[in-house]
Amino acid sequence: MFKAQTIFEFKKPSSEEDFRKKLFGYGNKPNTKAWKLLKFIGSKGEEGAKLKEIQEYIYFEINKAPFGKDWFYEKDPTWNFKDKEIFLRRSRGYWNSQLYGTYRQAGLLNKYCHKNKNRKWVLTRMPKPGENIYEDHKAKEVKDFLK
Repeated sequence: MFKAQTIFEFKKPSSEEDFRKKLFGYGNKPNTKAWKLLKFIGSKGEEGAKLKEIQEYIYFEINKAPFGKDWFYEKDPTWNFKDKEIFLRRSRGYWNSQLYGTYRQAGLLNKYCHKNKNRKWVLTRMPKPGENIYEDHKAKEVKDFLK
């Protein structure tokens, strides 16, 4: 039977690296989705990639179209504006938490990319060896608590 582990039963890791593995469970290995995505953005060079291109790459190349090929481009009516129906792409928010970040983690685009003058994303740098791709800003608080 599964027993939940409380914060008080959480054993102190022996090193910083063990701490990161235990808390986050991932790093910056070349076979991860995040690494592949950063390489894709980098392959666009200074021209950059639009958010839709990035989302298409994630949906079709990395995730292999989990909802079918047509789902990505289908549009749904969302609201009426002055008797005019507005249609938006269903996938407009696809993977946005990982791309832009949340209150708990940094986003890939904001951490490793910048926008060029054409408002496209350009790779600024790749993660350093051992650097956590999605650095949790609360990690320091937890680490201090475990000391």
